[in-house]
This record gives sequence, C-alpha cells and structure tokens, in this order.
Amino acid sequence: INTGSTSHEITALTFSTHNPSNILYFGGSDIISSNQIPVIKRLDDIDAEDGEKRILITSSDPGSYVNDIAVNPDNGNEVLVIMSNYNVKSIWHSFDGGNSWSDIEGNLGGENGPSIRSAAIAATTEHGTYYFVGTSVGLFFTTQLDGQNTEWTQTGTTTIENAIVMDLDYRRSDQVLAVGTHGRGIFVGKVKPSVSNEVEDVTQNPRTFQLNQNYPNPFNPSTTITFSLPSTSKVNLTIFDINGREVASVYNQRVLSSGNHIETFNASTLASGTYIYRIEAIPLNGGTIFQQSKTMTLIK
Repeated sequence: INTGSTSHEITALTFSTHNPSNILYFGGSDIISSNQIPVIKRLDDIDAEDGEKRILITSSDPGSYVNDIAVNPDNGNEVLVIMSNYNVKSIWHSFDGGNSWSDIEGNLGGENGPSIRSAAIAATTEHGTYYFVGTSVGLFFTTQLDGQNTEWTQTGTTTIENAIVMDLDYRRSDQVLAVGTHGRGIFVGKVKPSVSNEVEDVTQNPRTFQLNQNYPNPFNPSTTITFSLPSTSKVNLTIFDINGREVASVYNQRVLSSGNHIETFNASTLASGTYIYRIEAIPLNGGTIFQQSKTMTLIK
C-alpha cells in the first residue's frame, strides 16, 4: 500500500456484494518496524485501476495487524475490521464505509482478553444481523453493538468448544456460517435455522450447564472464567484454596439469564498456588441444581 512508507503491506482484503456492490476494502499493516497504526483503503469500483480512498482508524494502536475485514452482505458500507496483536484494541466497526469507527471489543477486551482472529457479519431475513468474531478460545457473537460496552457471548460451546477460530465465512443465500479452526477442522452451522441433524444452530442457548477451564492458566494476576446456563439461574461462583478454605466470592446468589457467561477474576491479593473455582447454579424453573469445580494455578 502506498502510504509514504514502504513498511505497510496488504494483510487483509474483501469486497462488498450489495448496496452498494463492488467496493474493495483492503488493509495494510506495518510488519517491519511495528510503530505505525495500520491503514485501511476503500476502492469504490473494484474494476478501477486507481481512485482508492485512504482510511485511518485514528484510535487504533501502533503495531496492530489487520488480520481480517468483514462486510455486511446486505450493506456494503457496514464493515468490521479485526486488529491482532498483544494489548491492542481488536474489533472495529463502521456504518459509513470507513468514515468513522467505533471500538466494539467490549467484554472481550483488556489485558486478559482472548486474541481476536476473524470476523463475519451475518445478515438474516427474519432474525436481524448477527456479528461473529473468532478468537483464541472459541466463537463469540452479538446482535447488539454498544461501543466499548458491547457484550459478546460464546456459542458452539458443545461443538467448537474453546478451539482457536482462524477464519469465518458467511453465505447469505442460505444463512450458513462456516467456522475454520486450528486443529479441530471446519464447523458449519445455520444462523437461526430450522432444527436439523446435519446443521447446528451456532447461536442457540446452551443445552446443558457447563463450567469451562479458565484462561490463561497458569495466570498472573487475572484470569477469565466462562460457564454456560441453559436456563435462568441463581449462581454462586466461589474460589477456594487447595485446603478447601474460601478465599473469594465472585458471585453470591446472582441471578443470571440463560446463555454463555464470561467473568474476570483478579487474584492480586492471593499468594501463588493452586486454587479451586466452584460454581453452583440453581435453576429458577425448579430444575436440578448444578455444581462443578475446576482447578487453576496462580504464579507470581
């Protein structure tokens, strides 16, 4: 990319298919010195030889790597850009073809958040628009963008689980999302489909209670704990030392809705060692109480 610096190289590109079509978006990353913010360019006619418009996401962090660009198949001016690297704001959104940008990393951000690898905008006929991002700990989605307060929910917890999601591709004609992982193969699911044995609804609520392994692990001083609730429940999430003594209470009788939940635990006041985190979920519909424990290691 000609930006006055030879260090920007094209690292991602995509094009619009509708309203308007034939827009080419491509991103350049500073892969040599890593001290410049990345550049996005927009070419309004994919068949033209020149005329591209330079777009800067001015709040992006130096050293960010443009890893993926996704365009809404129903709106060529709605774009997601994924920036990859450590400790950078990773998920950027534009409604106006790149003239303005919003940081929508939300609850996936922070120094203990997962690495963001890929994105897809899934426009549907009956169920609105879904925004998907692939991460180092699985697939996440949202239907409501709210800037830095955006809430991302993990999906595919019983199939994709916490596999690294390297690539996403959405086919608008039949609302199918393909999920490419590292080491786990490719998963295919419909966005809000009819029930079938061949295709999983990747956006559905979890079918079972589940407590996942924290990440990172070992950690210092914070780690992320994720769990799934198939129904609204009263939740206790408690931390114990290896001798069974309670050292922290993350949730105490907190009522949480069904879905996949993310919580960050800060252990800065604790000593190095092995700890046990335990969940107790009491369904409000009167179902069976769920209890599960896992271990985690704090190294300072």
